[in-house]
Amino acid sequence: MLNLKAFGITDIGNVRKENEDNFLIENFQCKGNNCLLIAVADGVGGAKAGGTASKIAIDTVKEVLFDMQKVTTDVLKTSIGIANKNIFEMSLKDENYRGMATTFTAIVFTENTFILGHVGDSRMYIVRDDNIKLLTEDHTVVSRLFKDGVIAEEDMKNHPQRNVLSNALGIQDEISIDISQYKIYENDVYVICTDGLYKYIDDNEIKDTVKNIPLENLTEYFVSKAKERGGDDNISVVVVKVDSSLDERETVKIPTTDLFSEKNNRRKFIYVAILIFIMSIIGIYLIFGGCDRYNNFFFR
Repeated sequence: MLNLKAFGITDIGNVRKENEDNFLIENFQCKGNNCLLIAVADGVGGAKAGGTASKIAIDTVKEVLFDMQKVTTDVLKTSIGIANKNIFEMSLKDENYRGMATTFTAIVFTENTFILGHVGDSRMYIVRDDNIKLLTEDHTVVSRLFKDGVIAEEDMKNHPQRNVLSNALGIQDEISIDISQYKIYENDVYVICTDGLYKYIDDNEIKDTVKNIPLENLTEYFVSKAKERGGDDNISVVVVKVDSSLDERETVKIPTTDLFSEKNNRRKFIYVAILIFIMSIIGIYLIFGGCDRYNNFFFR
């Protein structure tokens, strides 16, 4: 069994009057197994509307998944779609929430995999050994311009439309949702954050921080660094580590079935070797013990 340990924090930052971010870390039962739901949402549309949108997103996905008690790529995608409709419909009914929207990144750890659902420009990184990889794609105007070859990568950070979202929950009745699934590997660390963090701390620094700061201190360290360097936005970050040595009382256990093919092959080899040994003993017994009884029967 592998254990997952998670820490999360959200901070208003140095400039904003309200915190429009929301995050969730909660385990639940799905198909008789422990599952862990992580979600981060960054609301837009004004203090009241943005915070409401991000809360609706997290509450809706949590409710759907907990009621279903199972998680597949389709189930997670459906739950995010329902959250989108709830936000969109509320924005149409109430003038105070007109135009509200939110980014949303959710990860569900289940059995030997995790499923990732993503809309907007909040991010999920995976740190493995001495490498870091971004698993989400920023749904922004600038990112689209870069992909289309209109601007160069070095122009993205200071582009006047760098904060303009091209996709978010609540902007319309139907939206595009990124869904993917990955295997879980021991010692991996996942960092899920809003743009209030990564605009001040680049990918390599995130990796180095994960490697050098204790897990329980990571989120506070990230927030303090972002605030030292400006903190002009809300900052939310969740870190998750996969580790079989973690304290079981503070973690969620995940079965390791088919996690490492090499280990499974070694286990299969051991089982086969034991079976061959047992069959050999039985064969020897039948050959020699059986012959004795045969001879005794005919020559007594």
